[in-house]
Amino acid sequence: MSQHNPQQQQQQLSVVAVPDDSPAQNGGSSHPQSLMSMSEKLEEELRSLGLKIKRHEDNMKLIRTEKNKLEESILDLQVILGKHSSATPETENNGHSSNQSEEETAEHILRREKSAAGIFLQLKRLHISQAYQLSVTKDVLGVVAMLGRVDDDSLSRSVIVLICYSCISHCRL
Repeated sequence: MSQHNPQQQQQQLSVVAVPDDSPAQNGGSSHPQSLMSMSEKLEEELRSLGLKIKRHEDNMKLIRTEKNKLEESILDLQVILGKHSSATPETENNGHSSNQSEEETAEHILRREKSAAGIFLQLKRLHISQAYQLSVTKDVLGVVAMLGRVDDDSLSRSVIVLICYSCISHCRL
């Protein structure tokens, strides 16, 4: 059945033309019986539409409930992540601070000259103030390896993709 809004359906159901003095086509029954039959059909269609609307409303309630549960889970995970990151002190690995580790990651990305992330970091280093003004890079949020880190440095360095605000920006790169 095609999807219409309720007003369109109501208009479609209420348009009925019946001549005053012609017998109905269903076995020659009289005009009042024909109107009663059409009225019953319309009432049945209306009941059917009402049930469909109720079913859709119930589905919407279920979806809202699931959405609220997911939002709560996301908030819980953000709190846990915040506690985890604030509880983890900046440790020194072989005399390197986390800032130096970030520089190492950037150098690793720059070695991959032909990757989008490598080109982006080259632009950023060469033209720091102008890099974000270029039409190609203005919607770039950052390089994944630079935005988020994991405990495993090799894994962190191997994920070197760009995060863009829009698909159009991604396609330009």
